[in-house]
Amino acid sequence: MMDTKALPGGTHAWPDDAAEWLRRLGCTASDIHETLLSAPPFRPSTLKQVLTAVMDLGRRAGRLGEVMTLLGHQEAALKRLREDVGIPRAAPPSDLVPAAVILRTPSGWMAPGGWVPDLLDRAAGRDVLCQSGSAPRSVDSAVLEAADVRHLFLMTGEEEGLAGLDISGAIIHRVAAPADWLQPGPRLVHAIFDAASRMHGISEVFF
Repeated sequence: MMDTKALPGGTHAWPDDAAEWLRRLGCTASDIHETLLSAPPFRPSTLKQVLTAVMDLGRRAGRLGEVMTLLGHQEAALKRLREDVGIPRAAPPSDLVPAAVILRTPSGWMAPGGWVPDLLDRAAGRDVLCQSGSAPRSVDSAVLEAADVRHLFLMTGEEEGLAGLDISGAIIHRVAAPADWLQPGPRLVHAIFDAASRMHGISEVFF
């Protein structure tokens, strides 16, 4: 089970993830240390805020060209992904796949909110439990049934089940690497491709 203070929709700071972005830009350990000292706390709540903060980190580190190249490469890959899926970015919400992400915490089942709805959106899915940037929310069987979830992403790995939940009509996807989804590091783009491959049945789309 995961501690709720580490959920995307909270106020948790993510310095390790900020440092990982800087490593992707080729920064040395001393560069990373100096950049993080000068930067505001890395506390994004949406995918847009993640990318804006990463741009700022790259600028502060003197790696503006590198960060623009990295994010540009990711954006081009995500554009190709939507072309492969066949659902354009301008499609109405009704064209997106109804989906949800849940995880077990000491307080029970939660939908993480934060940037997770944005990940589903970029994968041509629609989070039916949370909005972009929203706080985590408690969920139970009644909430999931009312939301009419078609694809349910379970952030528990292979060894845990749906303890206390009774769900019908949803395809369950167990996610072996929840950190890819729940931490604002460079692997968020992998979570988008993971979601798309499962919701749309095209396993060859991995980034």
